[in-house]
Amino acid sequence: MKKRYRIIDSRNPLSALQQRIKYARTRSDSIYFVENVPVWPEDSFSAPSASPVDMLEYANSNGTDSLISAICERDNSLYGANIQPQNVLVTNGAMYALSLVFRSVYQQDQVEALCVAPVFTAVSSLLTDAGYIVKFFDANAVTQCTPESILSHRSPATRLIYLNVPHNPYGVVYCDEFIRALVTEVNRNNIFLVLDLVYDSYIFNKTLLLSPFRCTSEWSNIYTINSVSKNFGAPGLRIGWISSSANNIERASSLLERECVSVCTPSQTKAAQLIRHGNSPLIDSLRKTRELALERLAAEGLVDSIPDAGTQIFVELPVTDVEDYADFALYYYGLVLATSSNYACARPGAIRVPTSYPYEQTSRAIDTLLRSLNDYRQQIKHA
Repeated sequence: MKKRYRIIDSRNPLSALQQRIKYARTRSDSIYFVENVPVWPEDSFSAPSASPVDMLEYANSNGTDSLISAICERDNSLYGANIQPQNVLVTNGAMYALSLVFRSVYQQDQVEALCVAPVFTAVSSLLTDAGYIVKFFDANAVTQCTPESILSHRSPATRLIYLNVPHNPYGVVYCDEFIRALVTEVNRNNIFLVLDLVYDSYIFNKTLLLSPFRCTSEWSNIYTINSVSKNFGAPGLRIGWISSSANNIERASSLLERECVSVCTPSQTKAAQLIRHGNSPLIDSLRKTRELALERLAAEGLVDSIPDAGTQIFVELPVTDVEDYADFALYYYGLVLATSSNYACARPGAIRVPTSYPYEQTSRAIDTLLRSLNDYRQQIKHA
């Protein structure tokens, strides 16, 4: 066997994931098992269209009437909420939505943000770049987490709490009592609650998440974030949205207008059509692939519990250096993996196994994962 090749360079400003993807693009045999965006089954999706006139004018800074209406219909039907057009702002994806919220509520005398951990590294980076000092609370025992335990980390400088639900990467869904109590506490303490719901279509083992907008008539401390990227398998549209009080939306909209005037109108037209089309084929396809992945990984002793939700399984591998293994798997097998380095405050040694690819593709990728893992462990053993 050839000498092992380290692909990741710690001096490179790109993330480990992006470095591996960049390397994989130089090969024709790469097996991408990294992205957690659900893939539409064949014959279940026809690309939405946009009128040529969409390109000839700026959209309203808040978003097109058609898309905002589709968002309100979707969320109100799903959650039994009463979200109105003035409560919605269309953004360039969910990450830009988070950036707008973090910056629009920032105050120099309140600079702390409480953030669930582990969390996608870009989220914690957005908070830091906006000027916040990030305090993490542990999601490893998130099922025992309470609003009181979260707020035990607060200080007079605490400005907001960030949670993603279902949790990425653990797939945890908070119960109704938790959401009600947390909304009560943030309103009582005048702290902003930012709920990131970009996986809310993929809840399998529990009932639907309770919307925070059903817990109170006072929405000024509550933001929710969503997008069509994960929930509708359309990351290329770059469409997300913020829901909150009308005053909060107006403030964030003014920031969006200064930075980019408005979101791409053809993308908004297509997103409205997609939301109205629905995502049932995506959910059904992911459910089957999820069962396959869990069965295969459990048979190898790599998972011992089933996550409640999400489009991935966070798997701790029996290796001492998961980054070294991921480079090994890519170099010798062409397998591209996302590791725990993709998350801030994650325990080292894990990979994110996506359940979002088609069934057969997932089966082949898991075969390659298990084969490369066995070979890597054998090589380490005899090194």
